[in-house]
Amino acid sequence: TLQDLLSARASHVVTFAMKMLKRLDKAKKLDAEAFLNSISAVFSVQTKGQPKSALTMIAQMCRRQPELIPWAVNPVLDALTHEVSEIQAKAVEMLEDWEPRLHPDHFAALSGRVDDVAPTVRPSIERLLGGVEGSTEELAPQQPEDVASELGELRTRAHDLDERWGDRAMVPD
Repeated sequence: TLQDLLSARASHVVTFAMKMLKRLDKAKKLDAEAFLNSISAVFSVQTKGQPKSALTMIAQMCRRQPELIPWAVNPVLDALTHEVSEIQAKAVEMLEDWEPRLHPDHFAALSGRVDDVAPTVRPSIERLLGGVEGSTEELAPQQPEDVASELGELRTRAHDLDERWGDRAMVPD
């Protein structure tokens, strides 16, 4: 498939795949979720043309369909691994635009990549992370006992719901 060609080592093959995927997107025949799940491979290409084109395409898709942002965040985070700072900066710019829609796990992944990006990009990431309430340590995955206590609290709240809402939310009796 075209998505498989995105991981080709030859940049001209990746360029061909990107052109065809753009055509499908323009014709509204592209499976956006499948595209977003496979586009990360483009960020391993050493040239900057294909990764830049991929980020542009992701941004356009998400402007048209903001509900795709949760699927788009991970490939954009993967763009931070590209060696060209311009690609990294574009990725951070997109994440800044999407900040209200980011999940704490996204911020945790972002904080883990600060040291891997170009020095010119770091301040932007640090500003983005600074907008998160609390420290990045609070963004670490929860411990099992925390999850268990929160789950217990949710179950209690669910059982306290009015019966018709409990039925609708499929809360067991």
